Amino acid sequence: MFLIFIFLHLQFIKASNILVVFDNPYYSHELIFQNTILKLAHKGHNLTIFSTFLNFSNNSNITRYAFEKFGSGIDEKLLKGEDVSPNRQMGIQYFEYMENLRNHTKHSELQKIFKEQHNFDLVITESTISPIMSIAKYSNCPIVFAFSSYIQPAFYEAILGNYMNPAIHRSVDVLKGVDGKLSFLERVLSFIEHNFLGRNFVKFFGWSGNKIFQDITGDINYSKEVFPRIELIISASKIMSYFGRIYSVLPQKILQIHSTHLKISQEMTKIDENLDKFLKNSTKDIILISFGSIVKLDQLTVNLTSILLSTIQDLSNDFNFIWKIGKNDKILSTENLFVSTWLPIIEILKNPKVKLFINHGGTRSIEEAIDCKVPMISIPIFLDHFINSEFIEIGKIAKVFKLNSLKNHKILVNAIEEMKENFEFYKKNIENLNEIVNDEFESSEDEILEEIENILKFKNSTKYVGYEFPLYQRFHYDVFVFIILFSYFMLKLLNLSVKFLLFAVKCLKS
Repeated sequence: MFLIFIFLHLQFIKASNILVVFDNPYYSHELIFQNTILKLAHKGHNLTIFSTFLNFSNNSNITRYAFEKFGSGIDEKLLKGEDVSPNRQMGIQYFEYMENLRNHTKHSELQKIFKEQHNFDLVITESTISPIMSIAKYSNCPIVFAFSSYIQPAFYEAILGNYMNPAIHRSVDVLKGVDGKLSFLERVLSFIEHNFLGRNFVKFFGWSGNKIFQDITGDINYSKEVFPRIELIISASKIMSYFGRIYSVLPQKILQIHSTHLKISQEMTKIDENLDKFLKNSTKDIILISFGSIVKLDQLTVNLTSILLSTIQDLSNDFNFIWKIGKNDKILSTENLFVSTWLPIIEILKNPKVKLFINHGGTRSIEEAIDCKVPMISIPIFLDHFINSEFIEIGKIAKVFKLNSLKNHKILVNAIEEMKENFEFYKKNIENLNEIVNDEFESSEDEILEEIENILKFKNSTKYVGYEFPLYQRFHYDVFVFIILFSYFMLKLLNLSVKFLLFAVKCLKS
């Protein structure tokens, strides 16, 4: 009896109060981390969960609250066929994201937590930047991020406490392969590119984001009081985590959860009889085409459907094709083309006859292709498709084409023929990447749970390398001085040039 009492007492002492927030309205996001969250409850921790789908099983240690779903205006604009530039897409997404945060923080139960300043031992959230994280400040507790896709560059900025720090956020197509700290010149170029040329929207998080957060949660300096509390990142995108580690300075603690998405896909889909027959009877290599479930090809400004059909016709002697089409696409199967509105992508990619995967650069499509060792052609459409495609092109496992660059189908035909000719090169690269990713960048759920337990035990003990940067580099004072002096001398030179020209004209006239 005494031993039972001691055991229960110890369990009670070890129990922690954890706040879990999944405010992105995607079922797969919650599903990926569901087991990890449930295991925390089974270990005796008390969890307060805010999410859209509430797909967590009943447990006495879990209190669940529902967020309302919200729509995406950017998706609506794209699917209506509006030609929305990447920068404008980011702008629309940003303001939708902020409006979503406002709506979520109005939740009555969440308002109680804000007002009563509940005492939590840990905050787990998927939001890149969210007022909900201020609860960690009030509770003086650490934060764990759970990302189901590529970890956004804005997040690196936030960790450093400087939203525009080019030592952390840099363009992979300008500074490919740079590792460690940037040189002075590289920081100048990166600063100019990102903050004057407007290639990204990160600056808005710094200039207007803090203001919105403070309107909701009070006067909190997120850079100094919240972001330094981030002690662990759990990423469900092993491929994007790999590229993120190579081309960006990542925090010290990042764990890669097993790709549950791949397992779920296998369980939920099987090859039907007609598809199985098409695969078995094919005497040619096969190309798989899929642009996910959101992209509607028939509504894009560029007639990609026509380009793909012409490509298939030109290559009918060399390849057979399998195409996941949309419900509104009026495309019929032919002798060398199998079409369906739903396909078991992973099972198809595993077939040795499949040599190439044409996709939109979505995170999951890339995950599946690398997991099955199939080279790609990527045609990014919006949002994260662009950065994803840049990464795989740098890795030499894919060819990438901007939608507007596909003036005719011959461009795509030539790319496929080139990849066929150099297939072993692309195949070897993707096999090497697959081996690296699966060997080094996956952690078991038990390892992740152990890390979370350690965070609960040794709170606020992690410090990131970014905070050790020299002050002049962290806030790039030297870059500002250089740009100001350079601009001054250029203006002086321009002034002298104009005076000289005026003098020369005057002399010629006289």
